[in-house]
Amino acid sequence: MRRNGWVALFVAITVVLVDQISKWASYALPETGVRLFPGLTLVRLVNTGLPGSIPAPEFILLLLVVGALALCAVGLKKSLRNSCLFDSLGWTAIMGGGLSNLADRLVRGGVLDIIRIGPISYINLADLSVMAGIVLLLLKPKIFKPSKHFSSENANL
Repeated sequence: MRRNGWVALFVAITVVLVDQISKWASYALPETGVRLFPGLTLVRLVNTGLPGSIPAPEFILLLLVVGALALCAVGLKKSLRNSCLFDSLGWTAIMGGGLSNLADRLVRGGVLDIIRIGPISYINLADLSVMAGIVLLLLKPKIFKPSKHFSSENANL
């Protein structure tokens, strides 16, 4: 496995471990949660539906998650083949978060959300990893603009 592949594997494992440890630690929280700042509270809520607690059948949820992970695996494989570390980190952050939430669904029957933002929004560290990966993939063209003197094929940053 090339260097970028090892970095991607390390990032994915780290995302899953940190997310699962934070969820395990959330069981020490009082039932009412712990307010960190106005609008930001550590809590424990199992979401059995889609993001935003939108109800959906379990097999649909699992199908969507596995499908999304498969698409991410294709993106990761392409970025590793092109030695594009920035893209690899984005795809890996998404996959690590997705795998951690998939583990929750399989073990707990729903995703354990531990952070409440405002009155109704609940997330966890895996969700933050997915969002960070999406931001990395969206920002790459803006950060690494291909030079006029080089083709886009050579701009694998």
